[in-house]
Amino acid sequence: MTNKNEGKKIGVGAEAGREAYEYSVVKRMKGRAGSGSPKGAPGNALEILANDNENLSHIFESDTVTRLTKSSTAKQVDAVTMRANKVIERFQYKDTVSPAGTQKTLNQVKSGKYRQVQLRGTNEATEMYNSAARAKGVSKRMESTGISHKTTQRIGDKCTNQPVKLASLEDAVKGSAAIAFGVTAAIEIGKSVANGDTVGECAGHVVSKGAESVLSAAAATVAAETAASAVGGLLASSAIPVVGPAVAGIGAALLVGGVVSEVTDGVFDEIGDDIGDVVDDIAFGVSDVAFNVSEAIKDVFDIFLLW
Repeated sequence: MTNKNEGKKIGVGAEAGREAYEYSVVKRMKGRAGSGSPKGAPGNALEILANDNENLSHIFESDTVTRLTKSSTAKQVDAVTMRANKVIERFQYKDTVSPAGTQKTLNQVKSGKYRQVQLRGTNEATEMYNSAARAKGVSKRMESTGISHKTTQRIGDKCTNQPVKLASLEDAVKGSAAIAFGVTAAIEIGKSVANGDTVGECAGHVVSKGAESVLSAAAATVAAETAASAVGGLLASSAIPVVGPAVAGIGAALLVGGVVSEVTDGVFDEIGDDIGDVVDDIAFGVSDVAFNVSEAIKDVFDIFLLW
């Protein structure tokens, strides 16, 4: 197996893109209430991320847009969705991942504060709130944004120049690795179909090239996050714009990801070949069984027709 792996380079590029996007979030967080506090910044990050996701869901609806409220200290509504200049949805975002924070939200709901508002939270906040609400007989539910607190924590730390946390780093690595593998798998499947490869050969390509991509993306992510964190710490007391850590992170991702891409090129090819052979053996075995069964059925019908 010697086919070149285009997927891993795209995966490393995707990591650089993720780093750039997260710093665009940091830039938009500036000036909103709590963004300068390590404790409040994750909630601000959730507002921006969730708002972007809402607008992405409306991408084919030209008259629909979700906007954060102008006041960064809004008590009941963080964002509204407008359609043809009419408010159709109101959102309150929650990243409360402590028992005390969950209880506070529950008390606010019970008092009627969010009667006309949809609650949207991080995965963890949603699970905690809905569990507590069921236990207390509260009917109002929170809907998950699909965003993890580990992600909001990481971006919040970037905004407040905090050292990168292990849990946040692991979350970033998993996300980048998943993207890298998905891109590589799609490319390899397409190439295999075009080349007329067997199922086993296709599987072997996906496994071996996917493994290369995952390692490259993981290395790029660790390099990006640690470099950005280090530069952010150095610039914490300076007037240099937030773009400094972003440039450092993206540069480290491309540099380290490129190096690891070259080092891992072809390392897993033999493993992929072995896996491919096993898959083909199974496929051919199933094919033989199917053929034998069909022949047996045919024999039965032949006997029946003779009668």
